[in-house]
Amino acid sequence: MKKLFILLISILIFFTFLASRVFAVNTISIKCPQRTIANKNNIIFVGKVDSLGNDKYVEGWFEYGSSSSSLMFKTKSIKLSKPGIYCINVNKLKKCTTYYYRAVAKNSAGINYGEIRSIKTKCK
Repeated sequence: MKKLFILLISILIFFTFLASRVFAVNTISIKCPQRTIANKNNIIFVGKVDSLGNDKYVEGWFEYGSSSSSLMFKTKSIKLSKPGIYCINVNKLKKCTTYYYRAVAKNSAGINYGEIRSIKTKCK
């Protein structure tokens, strides 16, 4: 019984380690475009984190909307474990529409907002 328990614990530790390697959220390792790009129904937002401060990670996301004064939508957030470029894809957007957006990063020191920019989804 003791050997079975040790075996089960060993397997659990192994799969926990494996899952942490396979499912780690760090889009810096994913190929991001150099800048934000728009297609007909989606936008790939691109941001950059210059520093984590003294934290182990920074949480990053984008806010966007149809007006620069009303960024009413928020993308999913991701955890970044090192400085660099990150990107988040947003689907099901209206074609031929101008969207305003900004990158957002949060750590223990607070929230940092990027400059508001605009991009237009393609019409065709």
